[in-house]
Amino acid sequence: MLPTHAGSRAVLATHVAFRAFTALSTFPYQLLRLRSPPVGTEFHLAGRSQLLAARYETLDVACLE
Repeated sequence: MLPTHAGSRAVLATHVAFRAFTALSTFPYQLLRLRSPPVGTEFHLAGRSQLLAARYETLDVACLE
């Protein structure tokens, strides 16, 4: 069995290596996410108005009268 200080150093080294691997493996995805432009409000509103128009087109007006 390893002494306490050597065991803690081994755990720390494993933790540091794991954190470095995780950071390096997710870096390309973070870079792509930062480069993509944010969704504009006009696109969101256009999509919403198209959804509402489609909903009213399928609405049976005779049923309401």
